[in-house]
Amino acid sequence: MSEPGCLPQGWSLPDGGPWLRSLRVGSTKRASTLSPACVSLCSNALRRAARAAGRASGAPARPRCSPQNTRRRAENTVTKTCSHCQQEKELTEYYQFWDKWAERKFPSSRCKPCHQLYRGANPHNKRNRKAEKLKLRYGLDHERWQEIRQEQNYSCMICGVTEEALGRKLDVDHCHTSGVVRGVLCNPCNTVLGHARDKVEVLEAAAEYLRKNSGGYKS
Repeated sequence: MSEPGCLPQGWSLPDGGPWLRSLRVGSTKRASTLSPACVSLCSNALRRAARAAGRASGAPARPRCSPQNTRRRAENTVTKTCSHCQQEKELTEYYQFWDKWAERKFPSSRCKPCHQLYRGANPHNKRNRKAEKLKLRYGLDHERWQEIRQEQNYSCMICGVTEEALGRKLDVDHCHTSGVVRGVLCNPCNTVLGHARDKVEVLEAAAEYLRKNSGGYKS
């Protein structure tokens, strides 16, 4: 099956296959029950089928970039200074790390060559991974993090729940404005502060609300 002028040169559509079976004609009949010549493909389905046929035939894929996109990427290129060699380099010279809480990628503090040197001097183990995360995210040394937890008896500084009861390590609480580390909290207490936007008046209003309405709504 092939539509003149719809596919790149050298490409052809297979007769049937998952792309054809996924199309619907009307509300009940499937396209796989009809002759391929009888199926009218929408433009999006045709493009998807063309790409699938191209991959199956080994034909070279058409580039999806344009000169406008290339210029736009060049204009928006961002550089970063490596914390180790102090050289300013493009972001492509840095490894990208995924932060599941922020749901985005962040470039490493060291460029790729310096990062390889760091990995050679610091084996990839659990302690080193935690130390690197604390340093990059909070500017906190692993030893200082251990001291804070020990001083607080490994318990949340608000509700008092222990790490043993939680079954996990406490979160590091920090100010989102200044970046200063304030202590260690359990995840629920740390989340409450985040949702209150670190505003004392909001938390005080929430406490007053609970005192007044603990027995139910009062008009």
